[in-house]
Amino acid sequence: MQQTDIEGFTQKLLPLTVLRRNAGMVFKRLSEIGEFIVTKDGKPIARLSSLKISKDVESISEKLKKLHKLAGGLKIKKHPNPKDITRILNNRHEKMLS
Repeated sequence: MQQTDIEGFTQKLLPLTVLRRNAGMVFKRLSEIGEFIVTKDGKPIARLSSLKISKDVESISEKLKKLHKLAGGLKIKKHPNPKDITRILNNRHEKMLS
């Protein structure tokens, strides 16, 4: 390991007491650093990493278009809630089985 690698690695080590006392600061830095290795008594006990949020998030209208295709042309109201969608798909499934 080169000196810069060691320095980078040691910056990612996070004592548990520091995490407890400075959780807000740790989570702010987490997005910059990517992950911390949480230590207790100098031994690694956990890895704390930021979530990778996909930039290719589908819009609601794109999801509804997919649902219409899967539902086989069922009549679905313009803004269905999750219970409506579940009920419609369950009814469709029961019809397919009978």
